Amino acid sequence: MTRWRFAGLCLVASLSLCTLPVWLLFDLWYPAVWRPFDGGWPMMALAGVAVLITPALGALVYKANRRALLLDMVVISLLQLVTLGFAMHALHQGRPAWIAFVKDDFRLLRPVRMRTLPTTPWHSGPRWVGAPYAQDPAVRAQQITRELADNIPVESLAESHVPIEQVQPAIRAAARPLSRLNEFNPPAQVAAVLAGHPQAAGWLPLKGVERDGVVLVDAQGLPLLAVPLAPWP
Repeated sequence: MTRWRFAGLCLVASLSLCTLPVWLLFDLWYPAVWRPFDGGWPMMALAGVAVLITPALGALVYKANRRALLLDMVVISLLQLVTLGFAMHALHQGRPAWIAFVKDDFRLLRPVRMRTLPTTPWHSGPRWVGAPYAQDPAVRAQQITRELADNIPVESLAESHVPIEQVQPAIRAAARPLSRLNEFNPPAQVAAVLAGHPQAAGWLPLKGVERDGVVLVDAQGLPLLAVPLAPWP
């Protein structure tokens, strides 16, 4: 067996090992619609490095009939698993797990930035939620004070989350007319985006990690999807 054939077999084994992580990354944790906003590319690159460690180092140490080759491959495989495990943990904690409506905009929330975490399945993808301030004036004042003084925003507390349907009236009231998108984006780009989403009746800003964007909402106040348009100058 040649060095490169051995490396090819290692690559096949690595790809087989990474089938589940890749599916989690690109289908559940980081759907395509959220990738412009979530800032997860560096950790995805690390996961890619983890896939290539075994074939690269395998080609480097391979020598036919070498007695220590098995031990070398065990060490290399352990290194790959550790690297992949670290990358997957970081990606899990940095994924766009919730998109919360707060007052008059949407905010992309990651587990790593949450003060308390909701009980959601580890494999779940992004979810729309509301994070309204309390109706009780005293509790509301405490929330605002904690946000300003201690940098603990209301959306970072799991107990503040409610189903998105509960904040539909607030979303509908806060939604901005679609025509205002032309103030911050080329009209041709806005027209192209809206042509694919005729049910959109308004929009709200989205505060992302990598960049900000726009959430299109329907006439009932339900969010449709995020699009890479600028929400402000």
